[in-house]
Amino acid sequence: MPSTEFRTHAQLILDRLDEAGDLMVCADATRRCTADEFAREIRSFRHTLAARGVKRGELVALIAPNTVTALAVRFAASLTGAVTVVCPGADSPDRLNAFLSGLDPATVVVFEAGAAADITAVAADRIWDATDPMPDLCAAEDPAAEVSVRADDPCILVATGGTTGTSKSSIRDFAAYRHLIGGPSSPTRRQLVCTPLAYIAQTAVDQTLLAGGVVFLHDRFDPHEVLESIERDRITHIALVEPLLVELVDCPTRPDHDLSSLQAVTHVGADAPPELRHRLLTALRPGVLAHVYGASEFGPACALAGADYSLDRPDLLGSAGRALPGVEVRIVDDAGRAMDHGRLGRIEVRSPGAATAYWGARAERDRFHSDGWFRSSDFGEIDEEGYLRVRGREADRRVIDGVPLWPLDIENAMSGHPAVRYAVAAPLDSETADFAVWVVLAPGSGINEQDLRSHLVAVGGPRLADVHLQRVLTMPVTAQGKPDRRRLLSQIGVTSGGQHL
Repeated sequence: MPSTEFRTHAQLILDRLDEAGDLMVCADATRRCTADEFAREIRSFRHTLAARGVKRGELVALIAPNTVTALAVRFAASLTGAVTVVCPGADSPDRLNAFLSGLDPATVVVFEAGAAADITAVAADRIWDATDPMPDLCAAEDPAAEVSVRADDPCILVATGGTTGTSKSSIRDFAAYRHLIGGPSSPTRRQLVCTPLAYIAQTAVDQTLLAGGVVFLHDRFDPHEVLESIERDRITHIALVEPLLVELVDCPTRPDHDLSSLQAVTHVGADAPPELRHRLLTALRPGVLAHVYGASEFGPACALAGADYSLDRPDLLGSAGRALPGVEVRIVDDAGRAMDHGRLGRIEVRSPGAATAYWGARAERDRFHSDGWFRSSDFGEIDEEGYLRVRGREADRRVIDGVPLWPLDIENAMSGHPAVRYAVAAPLDSETADFAVWVVLAPGSGINEQDLRSHLVAVGGPRLADVHLQRVLTMPVTAQGKPDRRRLLSQIGVTSGGQHL
């Protein structure tokens, strides 16, 4: 097929919407939208963007809430051939401007009145407020011809979580992104999205709409609202990072809700020690819990689900599962040589849906190999059956008495205590082998520091005797929902936000 005939994800989704007619396809806090309504809105915004001079290959940055309107503008920008990015840090002008300053977008779209005033990294004439009334010409059928793009044209930037510093953005072409969202799905899928679109959540939206399913958007994570939506809207799929999943499972009203519609509750992103997974499995219906290992740079790489992810397979509770179809995962040594099964080393991933570079970043370009492999920051091992076990980030590894120690080791030991709901560990600095662990305890547990420390040493050995213990009433998280280790480290010795045991 000639490259000019390549159809993008946005074009294919628009085809789906045209077929669906008056069926409801997406909803947010203020409205429910049929396929016809959504398709008209996308075409109208496409005309507006084209009238504003948005062209193929230009970067359009969206300061986007989780709303139907934001989705429509995002698809409209793709239909013009533009490169899209949903910006992280919308809750912090400093972080948002730091992110934008590294992008130099041709157009920035905001969705809240007055939001443009917070943007100082981009000239005012590049900012478009999508809340402005639509021009009359946009109410009519869009006469503009569809823009032809090539499969290898740049398509989308996906932000990293920024847990190690300022968020970066990895770039995919149209072919790679279409592959990323083209995995197995179903027209009966009803996807709940309650984490920011800036991250990998946007791919769940696109995968669902491409299959003919329905997307429900929440502008924030609230366990009570999520449970109500699961019951009311018959949600089948939801993806959460572990701290949010713990909040959902431990929500006092969970037993009062009908969650029988759920087919997959997928946890992604943060550490998931085996002891925590065991507790989650006992709380949820068998066969519902799934785990995906991936990153914004390469997308989902491995999955653990079904019979593999059950109380009948305790040996796999520390596993990230096997590589997904079409994805290659390997372990390499410091020289980049592939290692045998069972050997600990750096995780590398190669996927047809992977990004090819960081946008505008000269640093870390060596992480994207010319042969398609991406060099991650994670260490792990692959057993003879192909199951990947992730140990943690290279920077977090310490060696005590000749034995490597990872935050996951401390979190697993701590999570095995019946009074501990959730635990997060991190090295205190880069110069020593000292660690800290923060714990959220079950209400009314009455546990004291000595009990917790005795348990930690009994399970993890004497090398954990000096781990700094701190209780937090709730675990602070990033905008993505991951444990906010930087904030936790800043709280050591500070009473606000946490208290010493």
